[in-house]
Amino acid sequence: MLTSPPANVEAKPSASQTDKITTVTWAKYSLAPESDMSATAITLIGTITVAIAATALFATFVLSGITFSLVSPGGAGATSFNFTYTGTKSAAYIQGLLVAGANITFNA
Repeated sequence: MLTSPPANVEAKPSASQTDKITTVTWAKYSLAPESDMSATAITLIGTITVAIAATALFATFVLSGITFSLVSPGGAGATSFNFTYTGTKSAAYIQGLLVAGANITFNA
């Protein structure tokens, strides 16, 4: 039997939001410093625009298990976000994955 939550329990806003990318603009990428010989990490920088305005302040988004950091998190109502990716996946792989039409999940 389903019951309603107690009257004194407030619904909490979601700490995540699923959205669809409408545009991606790439700024630049760079190799990791030469002192980091343990991996060939790259950093990609860009801007995404999404279909649905943000419902909260988010710090990251995830696409196919890869986490991207938001450089200047947009708050509620934002549809454009500057992001970075730092990792060992190739630039071509990430740029092929992060395209218009891709579904992402924003996280607080």
